Amino acid sequence: MSTKICSFTERPGLCMLSVLFALFVVCQSNALGAVASPKVGPSHESLIKKEMPKILPVLEEKMDRKLVEKSKEKIYGMGDREIRLISALCERIPAEESSVGGDIAFFLVTALIVLS
Repeated sequence: MSTKICSFTERPGLCMLSVLFALFVVCQSNALGAVASPKVGPSHESLIKKEMPKILPVLEEKMDRKLVEKSKEKIYGMGDREIRLISALCERIPAEESSVGGDIAFFLVTALIVLS
């Protein structure tokens, strides 16, 4: 019974995975554990006042009340760029009829809210 020692050159996928893992461990930043504080300021508050009337009707139509409240809390903690993106996506969702584009836009809105 002979045993063969396998080298990295025989398995390039294993080699790449090992290199990526090593880079991840070595190049890890302290910022990974940092918690971002919510953006609070006059411009952020005015943006929320401007964009929330576009966002809330869509959320209220597609979600139950409890989820809308949780979503509002998460939106208030988001940055300006994310709020503008959600608002633009909500403008693409039709009010009463269902369409593929509207469903995709709603999926992206919910993904942005959940992953924020």
